[in-house]
Amino acid sequence: MADTIGLILAILALVGWGSYTVFLKKVVNKLGEYTCLLFNHAMAVILLVIIAIFTTRLKMPSDFVLVAILVGSILGAATVYLFYKAINAGSVGVVSVIASLHALWTAIAAMFLFGEQLNADKYLAIGLILVGAALAAIERFKIPKEFDEHHLSEFAREAFSKGAGLAVVVSVCWTIYNIAVKYTTIELGPHRTAAYFETLILVFILFAFLTKPAKELVTWPKKEQWKPLLVSSILFSLGVIGFYFALVYLPVSTLLPIVSAAPAVTVIGAAVVLKERVRVHQYIGIALAVVGIVILAM
Repeated sequence: MADTIGLILAILALVGWGSYTVFLKKVVNKLGEYTCLLFNHAMAVILLVIIAIFTTRLKMPSDFVLVAILVGSILGAATVYLFYKAINAGSVGVVSVIASLHALWTAIAAMFLFGEQLNADKYLAIGLILVGAALAAIERFKIPKEFDEHHLSEFAREAFSKGAGLAVVVSVCWTIYNIAVKYTTIELGPHRTAAYFETLILVFILFAFLTKPAKELVTWPKKEQWKPLLVSSILFSLGVIGFYFALVYLPVSTLLPIVSAAPAVTVIGAAVVLKERVRVHQYIGIALAVVGIVILAM
């Protein structure tokens, strides 16, 4: 029974995290990245904090982990904002897959920082992810006419999908965030870690109000914009809550491969809801990258 409940919660997290960006894409261009970011995280954190009060006993972290939480939360807030900007700029499916490269960079970093070993399956996964991400990022196969600054800049604009470069930056930043989370999880456990990080990320998102007035930062949604914004916020919150409770019933080794397939849900959702289409080689690349990410998470 516990395994069944855990699987249902894991699928809830998979669907929530995989599909919220699809509805986000419908309004982020009109409302702006900050407005969408604020709505999504405010709803998720309010629910998570309420749940954490009744399910988690707070514990003061050590000085080192406290620094990791603060640095990770600051970086997490900035990275999610950049992720929203990448989604606004390009294809939500392609951006999500490329941003998922953080799983690869994190696995490599874990070899050096935590002494984790990679077996043959993991090396296969790394190869699939790299090839898949490259195919997903390339929109047109072409060669620069000349290898000077002008032609290389033109090549980058025409050959690669919009938002792909920013998505790579997001993947690197999320790697550092993941390392901070891993250090914190070792000491505090996954539930306290989730509560601390998500709450502080929202706090640092709110720090933007110290630099600009609310009317410049937040665009109040129009009547027709409320539905996709609320659907995006609800799905994101369900993803957070589903993952939080799935940790009670499933080992991380079982949960992570399920949740890691979220980019596949994003691509399917983008095709169905947004009628978003990419080239055949990009679909192949997305499939290879998702398979590699799932194998890497096992």
